[in-house]
Amino acid sequence: MRYLPLIIPYILGLSLGQVLFKKVGLEIASDSGRGYMALIKSPVFYGACILYATLTIFWIFILSKLPLSVAYPFVLLSFVTTPLAGFYFFGETVGKMYWVGLGVMVIGGLIIMIDMGKINE
Repeated sequence: MRYLPLIIPYILGLSLGQVLFKKVGLEIASDSGRGYMALIKSPVFYGACILYATLTIFWIFILSKLPLSVAYPFVLLSFVTTPLAGFYFFGETVGKMYWVGLGVMVIGGLIIMIDMGKINE
């Protein structure tokens, strides 16, 4: 159980990476004529790639400490943090049905996590 807190920075990192990728997407969309050449010149793109590479290494470390069946359901939390980041940074809105569907997913995740007592065995 002591390694579960490692998952929170991972989830926040996933959301940050998505924010950075969205920023790059907006840069590409607003840079008429250059298209994806803007991608090559975007430091934000490289930052996002470095972040995701770092997160991959961090995920492997997490999986060296926790079973995949325990760690992976927590990734569901990124379905909460990422849309909230989209709202905060880009003014994006998410419809009610998204939140209803997410609620169903979270309930499913909680059902899966009920069996987490195995961590302490």
